Amino acid sequence: DEVLLVKSDEVIPIDGLLLSFAVKDGVGATDESLLTGETTYALKTEGDKVFGGTRNRGSPFFMKTTATYSNSLFALMTSQLQNALEKKGNLELASKKFAAIFTPITLATAALSWIIGYYKDSLRSQQLWERVLSVLMSATPCPAGIGVPIALLSGMSIATKKLGVTVKSGAALENIARTSTVVFDKTGTLTVGNPSVKSFHVIKRSLDPDANISDDEIVRLLASAEVLSSHPLAKAIVNYHKAESNLPLFPNSKTVHHNGAGL
Repeated sequence: DEVLLVKSDEVIPIDGLLLSFAVKDGVGATDESLLTGETTYALKTEGDKVFGGTRNRGSPFFMKTTATYSNSLFALMTSQLQNALEKKGNLELASKKFAAIFTPITLATAALSWIIGYYKDSLRSQQLWERVLSVLMSATPCPAGIGVPIALLSGMSIATKKLGVTVKSGAALENIARTSTVVFDKTGTLTVGNPSVKSFHVIKRSLDPDANISDDEIVRLLASAEVLSSHPLAKAIVNYHKAESNLPLFPNSKTVHHNGAGL
């Protein structure tokens, strides 16, 4: 076991246990969206598990490694993705079988066209090769033998990179076209990954009931406090203000952002 120091905003290199914070009154928070799909940071305290491939969004901390890369959770997910890329779908298997039969037929047809042109039509060398190449170009098995695997790999890569969806196999991707109903067993991950404010209501003006302050001004104050923060919820508040109000923001340099604990 080794003890590592993970600084704020650094990627945790390997699975392990959080031993202690490097600063006084440290707050632990990690971004585990790569593993779980959850955009909300996972709060961590001393003794909690931390996972390789996730990002430290809280205070710097010391951790003890409990695994090597080969048996870490991130390596397991990477291995599953690699297996998915290697697993052939029904369409890809069918295209390979078709190419295995069609390729010899194409070559035989091209050879036959050369023989007919040479012995029967008495064509010149250039004309013979033009005929052969015409047969090969028009009857090439490449669209079936190469196009289908490339299309599946591209679809799986785009799903992982842009949508955050790991497709386990080409067959699963093919079945989506025939799917009419999808049942999900976890609602927390069914988001676009960007929190947003839907509505704003003042429940009680308890600080100063006599103060003549509008709802727009309150949103302006909140957005001004959050505008310098990189937290997803802070961005949601700022975007809500931009959409609902034309009042300018005034960032406050005295605002202190405590990672994982707010402002």
